[in-house]
Amino acid sequence: MAKKKTKLFPSQIRYLEKNPVISFRLKKEEKEKLDEIVKEINTSVSKWVSDFVRGKVEKEEEKLRLLEINKVLEKANKTLRKKIENEIRFKVPCSVCGEDLVLKASDENWDSKIYPILKKAFYNWCHGDCANES
Repeated sequence: MAKKKTKLFPSQIRYLEKNPVISFRLKKEEKEKLDEIVKEINTSVSKWVSDFVRGKVEKEEEKLRLLEINKVLEKANKTLRKKIENEIRFKVPCSVCGEDLVLKASDENWDSKIYPILKKAFYNWCHGDCANES
């Protein structure tokens, strides 16, 4: 049984002329790699191939590389922020030279000497909201 020819509309003919069909074969491993690439950048194979032909793919790969680096830096930044948040620091000027003297909770004499002096020095200080309540 012969296939029945269907007449194309003029708009279909123009579309097919402007957008020709291209097909090619890849090895299974290459196809899987291509699928992985387009999945990572959230695009279609045809869009990726089109970008590749136009020379835009290198920019996309650079974006992916920078995104990976950014993820690593964000994780390190988060870890560092946690460490900093857990660190109690108090900065006062040195009585001799005037430069900042940083007192930290990790100092070995914090509990025995530094904290009691700070607590005594600021015993009547309070939050702005707390002052309004009293």
